[in-house]
Amino acid sequence: MSFAITPLGKEVEPTPEVPKIYSDTYKHSIVDSSFQPERSMLSMVDGAPRMGEYYRCFLNAGEESTPFAPGNTGTYQSYERIHKCIIKQEGDGAFNFNPENAESTKIFNGWAINQLAPIRNDVVIFDIGDGNAGLFAVTEQPEPRNITANKVWYITYQFLCIVTEEIYQLLNARVVEEFVYDKDAALHSSADIISTGDYQLGQDLFRWKGTIANYLMREFYWNPEKTIVYDTAGDEKVYDQYLVSFIKAVLPAELQTTYPFINEFSVQYGGLDRGYHGTINIWEVLLRGDFNLLRICDNKAAMIQTTRLANTRLYGNLRSSKIKWFIATDPENYKLYKQYFNMDGYPIQLPSTESTFSGYVFSEAFFNGTTEDPFELLVFSILRDKVVDKKKLLAYCEGYFDLEKNKQLYHGAILMLLLEVSRKLGNPL
Repeated sequence: MSFAITPLGKEVEPTPEVPKIYSDTYKHSIVDSSFQPERSMLSMVDGAPRMGEYYRCFLNAGEESTPFAPGNTGTYQSYERIHKCIIKQEGDGAFNFNPENAESTKIFNGWAINQLAPIRNDVVIFDIGDGNAGLFAVTEQPEPRNITANKVWYITYQFLCIVTEEIYQLLNARVVEEFVYDKDAALHSSADIISTGDYQLGQDLFRWKGTIANYLMREFYWNPEKTIVYDTAGDEKVYDQYLVSFIKAVLPAELQTTYPFINEFSVQYGGLDRGYHGTINIWEVLLRGDFNLLRICDNKAAMIQTTRLANTRLYGNLRSSKIKWFIATDPENYKLYKQYFNMDGYPIQLPSTESTFSGYVFSEAFFNGTTEDPFELLVFSILRDKVVDKKKLLAYCEGYFDLEKNKQLYHGAILMLLLEVSRKLGNPL
């Protein structure tokens, strides 16, 4: 029998628990290595975002960083320059004055999130608010505040001097690589630091979305019915119900500029029992990004006269508009209204008022999952494979105004979706 040897009245200190980063519960390796965005931390801490021009020390293996000394040309340090870098600064900084040497210092703390880890002795240029730019130096080794691969850094930096032309030229001469902090990439992927060439490419593509949106409204918006139409050879108006729904889904309100709303007409009819637009068509595939539906899509459509909508359930639909034709991918459901009966009960056959055509929007090869058409390859690459070749996409946009009139309408609508998706796919380094 054992006896307790702890003196009476003395408190026993508990054994400290060893902290565990990962749970004992089994998880597959792909779970531990998956990307977890930490950008939300910037919305949970105090401070104001400041945009600066960041100079990160460029170091070889085993090399240590050296501080930047304005006016000292003997110390050489190469830098990687990051344009438009965002740092969330805490407060107004701590000001200190040394009366012995009559020197003052001001030190700031802030948060930074980017792929390239900040290093002690990095420098950054900020607007200091009096018409001058200030040069700041990272004085302490930045601290990572999380354990994931997507690091959040807490940095301390000190004001050095006002940036003069000589100082800027000295910094500029020491830059070996140029990067840009891309806010779009920061929101949608882990690659937030991209090359200046990729950044400019992304900016060019973004401007094309506004160009195409304004051109579609200018060329194809029809004021009498306040909707999108195109003309036949006889200058008769054609309304594509699927296209208009698609444009309304991909066209942001800010890109509609001064044009009013886009009116969407109903083409529902008495024989339509299932589905809002009848059969599944290519527009549903594009919006949903579900290319498994291609095998049940029909690339045939028909141009039908609006007079065939006489037996509609809704008042004030396309039948009562000034539009002569509409597009349907299920023309067989309209055949019921190709005849009517006179007062004596005899059927009177109406002349055929539909024109069926193949290759609706895309080629037959596209619906089989293979194609050699450059535009169709872009659609497959971006929407199905989630891979963006921005140079090819920009090249197609630059040839947009050389397309046929109807292709400008249909391809322009799809290009707006491709341009938006290309922003969200990120910019891997």
